[in-house]
Amino acid sequence: VDIFINILSKIKNVRFKLILIGETITNYDKKWINDLVKDRNWIDYRGKLPHNKVLEWIEKSDVGIFMASKKITNYRYTHSIKVAEYLAMGIPVIAPRFEGVMDIIEDGYNGFLFEPDHPEDIIDIITKNKATFINRELSLHSLQSIQQFDWNIINDKFISKFRKILYY
Repeated sequence: VDIFINILSKIKNVRFKLILIGETITNYDKKWINDLVKDRNWIDYRGKLPHNKVLEWIEKSDVGIFMASKKITNYRYTHSIKVAEYLAMGIPVIAPRFEGVMDIIEDGYNGFLFEPDHPEDIIDIITKNKATFINRELSLHSLQSIQQFDWNIINDKFISKFRKILYY
């Protein structure tokens, strides 16, 4: 989070608000997050919220940003639920080029990808695509792209294939 906030601090000529949501467990964490957001009026730290409130904040967002740890070596089978939530609500996502993430995010279609070793590229993505985000130009693509993960659609496909095998 601190790297991300330091990167966002460098953005010029774009007005934005960063909403941080999540629980701080220890007193050290609470002090750390409070020091991090202090004197940065563009950050709104909301703390732990019920899931329905989190979804309300996502709905108000122009873009979702997924920051992932390089310590996790295989995102192929650990797609972030947050990426799926953003897309399902029509919110494009900025995310690192990790294997599993690239299965969901198509650069320029339903979001934008950056190299994991260059998170500062987020600045260029936000600056160059400000109007795209504000005008919700990628919303329909975001919604369409996540449908492949809809359990109802997956179940219908499975049952259809099963019936073909069973009755063929």
